[in-house]
This record gives sequence, structure tokens and C-alpha cells, in this order.
Amino acid sequence: MLIPKGSIGFSGSRTKVGKLIKWITKSLWSHCFVMTGNMCRIPFLVEATFPRLRAAPLEFYQSKNQRFELWDLRGIDEETKRLALVKLFGLIGTKYGTGQLVSASIPVLLKKIGIKVGNPVGAGTVCSEFDMLFLLELGFDLSHLKKNKVTPQDIYDVISKHKDCYRIAVSGFGTTEITYTGE
Repeated sequence: MLIPKGSIGFSGSRTKVGKLIKWITKSLWSHCFVMTGNMCRIPFLVEATFPRLRAAPLEFYQSKNQRFELWDLRGIDEETKRLALVKLFGLIGTKYGTGQLVSASIPVLLKKIGIKVGNPVGAGTVCSEFDMLFLLELGFDLSHLKKNKVTPQDIYDVISKHKDCYRIAVSGFGTTEITYTGE
């Protein structure tokens, strides 16, 4: 299946880092990314991941320690998607927001022992901010989200509730097979 350009992907990992991210962000997902289409029949994506924003084949998420879903944004015209993807490609090579992940975990841990502190923000961009930028470029109203506090779950909630977004593929833990739902 050719995955439509501009589809949004979400992955959940069983790795220690993936579990930590899901716990800190209270999310079902540890990562999100944007599909750029197919190169030589291989589905590619752009994502914010350590150490820099990059383009990568979707097969990176086809492992037994990952599960993922892909959502097609059918109500958005192709030219708008293309222009938004061009903007994302311009960010490839930008530093990943490792500091943001660390700074986000400190308030969560301190809250467990009764201490409330703000969320100091590090430099760089994390995956959910990257996807948020893409959705803003497409004209989504994300005024209820804050750039330095958006999580993969927040992006998932926006996509899964939007009238023009349809889940098109899923993959479960323990398999490398993708099921195309065709919803």
C-alpha cells in the first residue's frame, strides 16, 4: 500500500526509554511522526528523534517492540500538505529536544513526593512539537495546546477526533506485520 503523504504516525515502544516517555507524558504513545510518501516504494517519514530531526524509512517502526498507527488527513488538499512538508524538511538536522524530556520529567518526579515546580524548557524540538508545527501549517486549531507541553497523546487526541482524519494502518506488539484498516 502506498501511504498518503502527510499521514500522521504514532508509535509506542516497550523499551525503557519508551515506557518512561509514556509514563511522564501520561500517553499511550511514546513517539509521533509525519509520513512524507514513498521513495522507491519504501514508505518514508520525518521525525524529531535523538540526536537530530531526520527522514527515515517506516520500517524502523516495524519491530516486535513497537506498535503504531497511521492516520490519513483526507480533508486537506495535497498542495497544502506539500507546503507543510516542505517546511518540515527545512528543519531536518535541527537539534532534538533531549533537554525538554529531562526537564519535563523533573516536575513529574518531584510531584510524587509533594513538591510542585514549573517545567523548565530545554532547547531543541521533540516529536510532538514537530507534529504540532505540521498540523498548524495545515490549519488545525491547536490553541488549546502549549508548544512546550504538547505530548504524543495530545496530537493523537486531535487527530483521532477530527472529522477528516481516518486510521489507515495499525501494527501490534510482537509482530512486524502492518494491517491496513482502510477506514
